[in-house]
Amino acid sequence: EDFPDDVIEMGVGLREVVLSSNVINFIPPDAFENLSRLISLDLNDNMLQELPEQLGLLTDLTNLQLRRNRLADLPITMRKLVSLQTLDVNDNLLREVPQGFGLL
Repeated sequence: EDFPDDVIEMGVGLREVVLSSNVINFIPPDAFENLSRLISLDLNDNMLQELPEQLGLLTDLTNLQLRRNRLADLPITMRKLVSLQTLDVNDNLLREVPQGFGLL
């Protein structure tokens, strides 16, 4: 399953997106381009193996839920998420935290 096109098309007005338990395994690079006002993104319980670098565009994001996926790495661009207050990456396959991530 891919990230739903409907969410991408809804765009700028969205503040919260909950897509937990949807068997999503791919997020296209352009998925976040029109979601710049997003403050909460819940992708728990999917099958994601990677996140696009464009995740760093979501600078208003305060809550990011990625629990129970298959992530081995986090994109270095996540350090641009300066408003992030909650990040849940439990139950993934993470090997390390990206350099500079502690600057959040």
